[in-house]
Amino acid sequence: MNDDNKQVIGLDEVKVVTGIPDNAGIDGFNRMLVAMNGDLFVANDAGEADEFVAKNAVFFPLSWPTDVKENVPMNPTVAQVTGFFAYNWSYLTNIIPEVNLRAKTVYLRFLAARLGLMHPNFNKANNRVRYNEAVWVTQDTVNSVDVGASSTAMVKAFDALPEAHRLGLQKQFTNLIGIVAIMFRSRGHHYLDEMADRYDSLWAKNRNAPQDLFKKNEWAHVATTAFHAIFPMILDRVLVNGAALGTLCNPFILRHDGPCAGTAVWYATYAGVANVQTIAGTKNRLLLGQIEILNRVMARLRADRWLGGINRNFYGAAQLDVDVKAIQELVAAVRGMVDPAEIQSTLKDSQALTRTAKQSPIVNAIWAALSHAILDAANSVEVRKPLGMKALTSVGFGDEATDTVGRNT
Repeated sequence: MNDDNKQVIGLDEVKVVTGIPDNAGIDGFNRMLVAMNGDLFVANDAGEADEFVAKNAVFFPLSWPTDVKENVPMNPTVAQVTGFFAYNWSYLTNIIPEVNLRAKTVYLRFLAARLGLMHPNFNKANNRVRYNEAVWVTQDTVNSVDVGASSTAMVKAFDALPEAHRLGLQKQFTNLIGIVAIMFRSRGHHYLDEMADRYDSLWAKNRNAPQDLFKKNEWAHVATTAFHAIFPMILDRVLVNGAALGTLCNPFILRHDGPCAGTAVWYATYAGVANVQTIAGTKNRLLLGQIEILNRVMARLRADRWLGGINRNFYGAAQLDVDVKAIQELVAAVRGMVDPAEIQSTLKDSQALTRTAKQSPIVNAIWAALSHAILDAANSVEVRKPLGMKALTSVGFGDEATDTVGRNT
């Protein structure tokens, strides 16, 4: 076996690269985008860092085939599986002390490797990344790990899992990849602490899956420790193919082509345009000009699923070159829909607001489409102060329209 082309790294040689680009200093137009998109849909370049993170390193035994093709399943030998289990189980000992979660994580890594979703020899340049977290073990690592003892401990821990969980990891594997891909697409990161609730609530929509397969605080390891070594292009390919083939659950299929992080404002504005036309008239020349721009943008976004997204660099997509003034005016027109309802400070407790929303198709439509975006932004002083709002915790009539716009809740 020729090892010359192998990227090798030892268990003690990995370097932790930390730090997420700073989002501070967003002002002017970006503040308005935050208000429309929510704080996880910021239209700037603060996407996921293309960095090697030590805990996400997935270790492949030197006997693993070198000619694995992307997205093409392979059948490893018993010796190869044993080595894979041993090295990854050993490496994650301190990262995931809890043996049940560690067993699940190692098994998910193995399934991803067996299905051709990660491999040390995958071409980084073709996949538009600088780092590959799938790595070959070094000979020193081979000498330091008791393969028999470590693989036996892994298998024993896996066998001790509830049967529903063992089967769930296999039967729900595509959905587990899918939920991470959806979150990466819509939120711009595999995982942030504030995304734990969202992972939990979105998984709950997958009715055929064991709801206790992962606890809320365990999704971080699914998204990062288990799957972060999957290149973003491959991750998205699984999502798109799963939707096309119907191997994803229906709630995930509905969300697979929702707006990517950084573009949700366009979809939200597009959803509100009909209401603006109702107020201002469909023949208003200024609005027609703005709507023409919006329609052109929407056509481009639908043709390129990563155009303008904050992680566009992983997919070779371009920045969205749009006349900022034009969209500012159109967003202002859409947000102006709130004014006719005389919505002032106490939105949370306003019975008049609830009655108006239910009775007025204009206000109801805009609040149904944008309720979650407004709630996400409502605790921002920059948003509350100019609108005379108090802090919000809920709006009772917006949930039913979630999938109409962003498919993100």
